[in-house]
Amino acid sequence: MASLSSTGKYPSHPHLRNHSTWLSTGRANINTLLGSVTWEAIEPREQGVFDFAGLDRVVLDARQHGLRLVLLWFGSYKNCMSTYVPRWVKTDHERFPRCQVGQADGTRRTVEMVSPFSREVREADARAFAELMAHIRAIDERHGTVLMVQVKNEPGLLGDSRDRSAVADDGFRKPIPELLLKHLSTSTTQPAFRERFANIPDGGCHSWKDVFGQGTAANEAFMAYHMSTFVSEVAAAGRQVYPLPMFVNAWLNADRTSYGASLEKGEGEGGADAAAGAVSRAYSAGRYPSGGPVPHMLDIWRYSCADVLDFFSPDIYAGDYALCLQDYQSAHASNVLFVPEQRRDAYGCRRLWLAYASRALGCSPFGIDTADLGVVGREYRLLANIQHLLLTTRAEDRLGFFFDDADQPVAQ
Repeated sequence: MASLSSTGKYPSHPHLRNHSTWLSTGRANINTLLGSVTWEAIEPREQGVFDFAGLDRVVLDARQHGLRLVLLWFGSYKNCMSTYVPRWVKTDHERFPRCQVGQADGTRRTVEMVSPFSREVREADARAFAELMAHIRAIDERHGTVLMVQVKNEPGLLGDSRDRSAVADDGFRKPIPELLLKHLSTSTTQPAFRERFANIPDGGCHSWKDVFGQGTAANEAFMAYHMSTFVSEVAAAGRQVYPLPMFVNAWLNADRTSYGASLEKGEGEGGADAAAGAVSRAYSAGRYPSGGPVPHMLDIWRYSCADVLDFFSPDIYAGDYALCLQDYQSAHASNVLFVPEQRRDAYGCRRLWLAYASRALGCSPFGIDTADLGVVGREYRLLANIQHLLLTTRAEDRLGFFFDDADQPVAQ
């Protein structure tokens, strides 16, 4: 199982339309690929007019090469931005308003992220996602090429701990929903939440600041509630027409992953990946995506998405790999452990053993289409040789292990 590095239009991904790429992933014993389907690719010209031709080619090619697919829906949000919404959404700020973030001088700046508080945005995204799921059902239900769908990619807000738009301000002044309070006071399962918020009232009229404090925590909890309800509505629309397993992934907060100097997605890589890693060093919401499904916000996400998302997943690039796994294993008794993104270098690929020995459903090095398949393939070939043991002992508690080179520095 591996992710593709392209963040462009998955259906027309040049590597996937190259026959040799399909064959090389198969030779590396990779059985499943993760790749994006973007909103702008399937509903590009006007609302209600869909084009699935590119997606159809990819699904057919995967099927012909004996591979399975996990589709990543780049709808309203991808890595805290609205990069892949259609042009008719990008150009209509009145119908599809954006979030605003605060500035040091007290002013507010509009960012290219559609507002999770906008009913128009939610409904348009939900309709498009439902059309996507209906189409996948029509072309693939008999074949099962598409196994799962990730409903958003690393949702949350960067640049501030909460949206500062007028509609968001109005929402922040309203009390926390009593049913959410009851859930958080009686049904929390995540240690990272309980470490931060030990005394949640079980009802009554309380502001976000009353419950979560005067700092950024109240803002983050507020954003997590509204971001998760947004995702829940979109996921529900798709699940109603084709109930494949669905999940959301998280860009992790620094204090849970002990981010240090080695933050790239692969050895020797820089550019955008390194810049994203540098942002992740911060401990405050808004420097990592505020409102995303990070460990200490998972209980809020579980409340909103319990009926529509099957699990939540960490993207792990640095720090304490085992701790990240534990955070998401403990998120809920039924939460499936799945790693949709991680390092693809030798150091990262060795951690596959810890994930699979921890009963992970899958573990996906990022950017397999441009990775060194000799490095990645070595681990997957070994896994293929013992897969019968892994599959027959899934119910047992056990610990995986791996060997680092003697001169391999430890990433903290």
